[in-house]
Amino acid sequence: MPQNITDVDTFTDPVTAPADGDPLNAASIINDGLQDLSNRTRRLMSIAEGSQDVQTPQTFTRTVSAAWLVPAINPGAVVQWETDGTEGWRAVAAIVGELRGSLNDLLPEGATVTRIRAMVDPASARAGANRMGLELRRVTYTLPAAPAVKPASDASVSLFATFDDTTADQQMIDSGVISEAISKATTDLVLYVRSGLGGSAGDDVNAIELTFTDPGRRW
Repeated sequence: MPQNITDVDTFTDPVTAPADGDPLNAASIINDGLQDLSNRTRRLMSIAEGSQDVQTPQTFTRTVSAAWLVPAINPGAVVQWETDGTEGWRAVAAIVGELRGSLNDLLPEGATVTRIRAMVDPASARAGANRMGLELRRVTYTLPAAPAVKPASDASVSLFATFDDTTADQQMIDSGVISEAISKATTDLVLYVRSGLGGSAGDDVNAIELTFTDPGRRW
């Protein structure tokens, strides 16, 4: 009697076939070929229907120059940053200067940020909140229903904030392990790097390193 083949959602490789001398029966035909082809068919159908990704999530590390960050203008319009002679920024005022950058511009939709490090060189050793700092914030935008309607205030939530190690050594300010998804429809992940407060000017920000996972091909 005919029998059903129970296919499995896997791309079986290789596909086997009966060899000379094998018995010509249902077991040899099904086990040596038809089962393999049925499995492949099921796997390809799953991919075509979008029920599963072709790839498993991959982890990447991307390093960008600090020139990607944009200096924030303080209310007093005091110049806070200048180029440091390479591709980064140097603080020129002994006040907290702020650099900002949108991770939405650098990373693909659906990626998950798992670690951020900033290469910095403090001009002097400081303690507490007077140190150079690194912070990530999620900004959620509420867009107006019509052009004439004033937008609601944007909601900004701090996801982490950390500082240098209190020395004047060149170092990496490290977020540690995080998990923050890129969702560009209504939110933005904004990275802040800040110079220290007090002492002399001259804090350098050289580069940003981003570690993230990408889910793979989108369907």
